This record gives sequence, structure tokens and C-alpha cells, in this order.
Amino acid sequence: MGLFTEKYRKFTRYFYGTGASKIPLVKKVHSSILSRTVPEFITIYGYKMFLDQSDDTTSYSVMLDSDTNEKKILSKYISEGDVVVDVGACLGYYTLFFRSLVGKTGKVIAFEPDPRYFTLLQKTINANKFENVEIYQKAVGNKNSKIKLSSSDRIGQSQISDHGDIDIDCIRLDDYINSVNFVKLDVEGYEIEVFKGMSNLLHQKIVLMSEFYVELLANHSNPAEFFITLAKNGFSFNDMRNNMQSIDESNFMLKYNKESGATNILCVKK
Repeated sequence: MGLFTEKYRKFTRYFYGTGASKIPLVKKVHSSILSRTVPEFITIYGYKMFLDQSDDTTSYSVMLDSDTNEKKILSKYISEGDVVVDVGACLGYYTLFFRSLVGKTGKVIAFEPDPRYFTLLQKTINANKFENVEIYQKAVGNKNSKIKLSSSDRIGQSQISDHGDIDIDCIRLDDYINSVNFVKLDVEGYEIEVFKGMSNLLHQKIVLMSEFYVELLANHSNPAEFFITLAKNGFSFNDMRNNMQSIDESNFMLKYNKESGATNILCVKK
């Protein structure tokens, strides 16, 4: 990464969320700079990962500068030879991380419904010549059907919505996978619907990592169902972005509802 790109990356991070990027002139200049600063691919975990040239450097900064403590936590729960499912793989950041943990003897199964990101994910998997990484251009939910996806200009923020602009295939995990060691979910509020389609897997002794965002969950279900469903299946909950603190469901929902923030929850069988 060049000096200018690095400085621009820091600059965009400083203004992230201020609304300045919505100003037409700023947006135009920003897009012009991006076309010169976003590389075709980067190397992470020793693998190539292809990037969306039209996305902004802020998105990549947030992703690549994410908390390394989270990766240390996951390393304790995923071992060589394990089977890992990545639901909402996007460009494959976690897919590659999981592949680095399971090695050649394990398996990673990734789902990404957005055609824009799936094309890049496929390019990444092919470039790295993985024989034990399966990828599917499908959404995951509670039914095998066609549903709609609302695409987004920001990386990883496409959402399933009745008002979506893209028709996609949706499947149930239980119909694709018989057994697994670890499941990661990042489906922009559709997590509870995914749970409904993986009841067989939830009965197994698996570890599950899921994004938790009250505002997005409320678009599809009662957010409380997140904890109710998993608790019935014997899971306990830890806040991965708060030193793995044990979660009290009611206080936790109130906290994140007020802050309108998101976190990742690690769900482990008691």
C-alpha cells in the first residue's frame, strides 16, 4: 500500500459516518480517488483476496483493522480438520481466515447471495486453488425459495427485503449440511430466520458466532427470539467485543437498542 493510499485511508476513516460522503462533489472526487487507490487484491492469512474496485477505502479499513482479539478467540474454537460454515461470506475475509485454521484436512462451506460479491469470492477461491472450500451463491433462511435482496453501495450491507432489487435463491442449512463444528452468521438482521432453517444443526454440539444488531433484527423478527431460540438449544452467550463478557439477555438488548450498535456474539453449548 502506497503512502498516499495509507494517508487517504486514515483521512476517510476520520470522516466515516459524518455524512460528508453524501455531498455530490465530495462523492465524485472520492470515487475518482478510489479508482486509483483500491488495489485489485490484497494478501491476508497468506492468501489472495480480491476487492471490489468500486467500494470505498473506509470499508476495507474497517474490515482489515478489525479487532485481532476476535481472531484469537475464534482460534480457540476452530481446529485443523473441522467443518466450518460461513453464512454471509461477502468477499471472503472470514472464509480465508477459517481456511487458515481448518487447513487442508478440514472444510469451509460459504454462502454469499449478492452477485457482485460472489463473483469476487469465486475469483478469490479459484486464485488460491482451494479444493476444500465450497461456495454457493445463495441466501440462507427458513425456506427453499426465491427471495429478494436489496443491494448496497457499502461492502457487506446488502439485506434481504421484500423491496429488494435482486431475485436470489434461498436455502435451509439443514438441507445442505448434515454436521458441522462451527457456524458464522452475518446476514444483516436475518439471523433468526436462519436459525429456523437449521434446527438439526442447532441440536448438535456446535459453536456459533453471529452478528447481533437489534435495529436490523427488528426488520424481520422480534429480536428477543435470537436468545430464546438458542437458549432452548442449550447455548450460552458471550459478547466478543467486550472481552467475552457473559450476556444477560434483557440488559444486553436494552444496551444495544439504545446505542444502535452491533457486536458479535459467540454462542457455545453449556
